[in-house]
Amino acid sequence: MRTFIAVDAHTSALPKLLEELSSIRGVKPVSPDTLHITLKFLGEIPEARVEEIHSAMKRAFADCYSFKFSIRGVGAFPSARSARVIWAGVTEGKDALIELQAKLEKELLKLRFPREKRAFVPHITLARVKSMQERNKIARFIAEHAHDDLGEVLASEVKLMKSTLTPKGAVYSMLREVRLR
Repeated sequence: MRTFIAVDAHTSALPKLLEELSSIRGVKPVSPDTLHITLKFLGEIPEARVEEIHSAMKRAFADCYSFKFSIRGVGAFPSARSARVIWAGVTEGKDALIELQAKLEKELLKLRFPREKRAFVPHITLARVKSMQERNKIARFIAEHAHDDLGEVLASEVKLMKSTLTPKGAVYSMLREVRLR
């Protein structure tokens, strides 16, 4: 099964952005109920590994406390002019998310999950760009929302998620969670 470990990232402002993105041809917004920050993408794992991953999560987050993070601004990977992914950024609380990810990475290395090659950049994927036929609209959307205050989220648990790919997009289901203190 395809899996990842994440923190939920829901605010009242984000669904409005997703609705606006849905009007741009070639852009596929994520479902509002799936908004999250991925700490680690695990890929395909056998069901038998779920418990050992859950144990690693418990060890990683044993001394971690709940915290708030702020969502601010919109951007794109690799850039606004050649967007593949449109995202919302994290400001306050960013360091706490980076620390969570580092602790998780350390525990998962012990289970032989490879270390991420790129530096962890906390973000919320809003949409995937399937075609750049409306490149100017995409760039305008990003510029218009580059500094928007998009709300605050309380990070109080970290979840091991299963991702099932369907023609309508990914469907997520929670396998396990670890509550932060």
